[in-house]
Parts: sequence; C-alpha cells; structure tokens
Amino acid sequence: MVATQQPSREAFITYWKDFRTFKWRELLFYILYPGGLAVYAVIVRWIDFGRWYSLLLVGAAAYLILVPYLIIRRVHTKYARFIRCPKCGDWFGQDASGAYFGPNPKFKRVIETGRCFKCGEQILSDL
Repeated sequence: MVATQQPSREAFITYWKDFRTFKWRELLFYILYPGGLAVYAVIVRWIDFGRWYSLLLVGAAAYLILVPYLIIRRVHTKYARFIRCPKCGDWFGQDASGAYFGPNPKFKRVIETGRCFKCGEQILSDL
C-alpha cells in the first residue's frame, strides 16, 4: 500500500490495537545507533586524526544529526496515513508531549465513522 492511500478499517485497527505494547524491534535503533558511534570511534583511532580532522568532524556531525532525522522521516512517511489526517494534519493518537494518556477517542472515532475527528475528512477507504 502506498503511504498516501487511505487505509482499510482492518489495517487501521491493527495499527492502533497494539500501539502501547512493547516490541523488541523498537530497540534496534537504540542498539545500532550507539554501535555506529563505537565503529566511528574505532575508525578515528586508526586514522591520522590531524590530517583528516575536518572530514571526520563533518562525518560525526552528519551521523549525529542526519541518521535520526532520516529514520524519523521514514517512519512518519510510512505510517502517516495511520497517525495523521491528510487534510488538516490532526494527530489520531497521543501527541509527543504525552498530554493524553490511554486510548485516545480520536482514533476510536475514526474507526467508528471512518472520518477525521477535527475536519470530517474521509480517512478509511472501505466506508
């Protein structure tokens, strides 16, 4: 399914059914990211640091900033149809601040009606 297509009711329910459950796959980033920094540290020790100082500094900055940005961007584009309204951009679940805890009535209303809580846009494809 393309990221811009409307999800079916079953796919939407499946996504939100276990959004609070822990998955080991979620820890992968927290293992690989520091692992990449450790590999970088080993490479820096092998290379003549004075000669390649600016290149190594740019590489470290790029790794520290670009890798998390690209991963967050990929997740948001892959799951955008499940977490935001395509018209108004309203979130269906808990926001980043954690202001709402528990099952959010917004995604429950989308499941019931197939429409956005805020603007009324058709979200689900099978209605």
